[in-house]
Parts: sequence; C-alpha cells; structure tokens
Amino acid sequence: MIYSFNISTPANTLEADRVKTVLKLTAGIIHQLDILFPTGCAGLLYVALNHGLHQVWPSNDKEYFHTDGDKISFKEFYELKSDVNTLDVYTYNLDDTYPHAIIIRLGLLKQSEIQGLWLPWSEETAE
Repeated sequence: MIYSFNISTPANTLEADRVKTVLKLTAGIIHQLDILFPTGCAGLLYVALNHGLHQVWPSNDKEYFHTDGDKISFKEFYELKSDVNTLDVYTYNLDDTYPHAIIIRLGLLKQSEIQGLWLPWSEETAE
C-alpha cells in the first residue's frame, strides 16, 4: 500500500503554534517514506513525524526537515501495531506571506508481505 497526504500550513505559523495532522494508516511495516517540498517553500516550512509521543523522523528529537524544491526519500523498517497505527505530522511555516504545503508518501506492507522482500538480517549474513 502507498499512502499520500497533502498537508498545508498557513503563513506565520510559529513553532509554538505548530499544526498537528493525524495520518490514519493500517497496521504493518513502513518500508518507504517520501516528503516532497515544492519549489517556493524556501526552507521556511518545517515538518516532523511522531508516533505517539516519540518523534520518529527526523530521528533527532526537536529537529525538523525543511528544504525547497526537494524530496526527502529513504527506505525504512518501522512497525505500526494495530492498536497505535497513526502518525502525527507537526508542521510550522515561517513565511510571513504564503501558506506552504508538503506531500508525504508512505509505503506500508503487512509483516507477512514484507518478510520475503526485505529482512533486516538473514542467517547467511549473521555469521
């Protein structure tokens, strides 16, 4: 499954007033994450993703992704259990004139679907 979310943040949204957007997903393994920053964001739109109270991306707490006309894309192996299968996206926008939007895409597979595709380790490499 691939999920896609378009998240807009108004101009003049300070970090203290950051916007929370809840992404409702199914249980499974997030294996791919893409965050697209359209040209024009000028590095003024900031985004972080949390799972519950824990910031997951970027991995270092209290930091945010921000760029302009760029895509942050990486492979992942992050499990969402059926009882907590939402992510919270926090955004703020320091542009004093324009709202800005990002697109977040998540590739998610059930554990049984991913086992044959990508294992974090195998007995062959564990020697």
